[in-house]
Amino acid sequence: MGCTHGVVYYASPLWWQESARDHGDALLSFKHPPTVYICDIAGRVARHVNNRTHQQFFQPHDGRVCEPTEANISLASAGKLRVNLDWVANIKKKTRLNLEHSTTEQFSQPHPETGTSDRFSFYDRFHQKKQKRPEEKLRSLKAIPELASLINTAEAEQVNRELSSSRYSLCQMKDTHYMFSLRLYFHLHNARKNSAFLKEMQKRTDENIHLGLHGKLACGQKETITQQTEQQGRDPHVPAKVDSVPEEGKKFSVAMFPIEQRHKETISKLYSVKRNDNEVIARISSYAILYLRDLKSVLPPHLLSDTSGIAMPWLSDNVSTKCYKAL
Repeated sequence: MGCTHGVVYYASPLWWQESARDHGDALLSFKHPPTVYICDIAGRVARHVNNRTHQQFFQPHDGRVCEPTEANISLASAGKLRVNLDWVANIKKKTRLNLEHSTTEQFSQPHPETGTSDRFSFYDRFHQKKQKRPEEKLRSLKAIPELASLINTAEAEQVNRELSSSRYSLCQMKDTHYMFSLRLYFHLHNARKNSAFLKEMQKRTDENIHLGLHGKLACGQKETITQQTEQQGRDPHVPAKVDSVPEEGKKFSVAMFPIEQRHKETISKLYSVKRNDNEVIARISSYAILYLRDLKSVLPPHLLSDTSGIAMPWLSDNVSTKCYKAL
């Protein structure tokens, strides 16, 4: 299992034919189950996992985009069904939720990234057309255009295709060697994906971009490991202390990133023209896309008229220059 960027998060060798139980074991092993799960047996997976969790996992509508009424099924069959979900439109604006001390039930907790407790089970684009049951037509990403534009449903198949070149040698290995080789392959695969994305992002800015402690890209000073001097000595049984970034270093201020008046005027002209908030300003990669709404979320239009400079967010000259040059 992996994300839409191609990073593999879960792998398990199957000694028997693939079944919905294998998918269920994986989904129930996550601390935060994914909001959207895409596979080639989405209907079977939804029914199996819901039966194991007393109908609590894939909800609402058993993981479908909407209620399986005759009207919705008819619209889906004609390709005219469109569903707008609030968490999809706001996914880039929401901050990470703190769920460490949450007292809600396991399957009722909102996902820390999407901010919703809803979960959906969809088919990939190769298997969606093969479904004969009418209600299974409501497990298509096409009904959610904003989400469909962000997700490559064939990502898992593409990773399997990469593995096909090593199929013969893998099949000749003993069990332990086979599992170790798979884990090593996926580790190198993820490292290659992350490294390529990091280099691409570093080309877009002069700031120090690095992978943080939680695997996310961070901007600013890196976390450092305190090294004891040779004179002091070091106890091998005592773990090294991790120095976090100072509190004042975490905050961005206008004094650190002064925004020139000419840049404010340029952005004001951009806002003055009536545009669609979903308009693409720049494409960093096939998955990292900068929309006009993203710029407005960082720099709301009403802050441009603020002359005090105190309310100005962390937007720097470097960022604003690249935004309007991309136009």
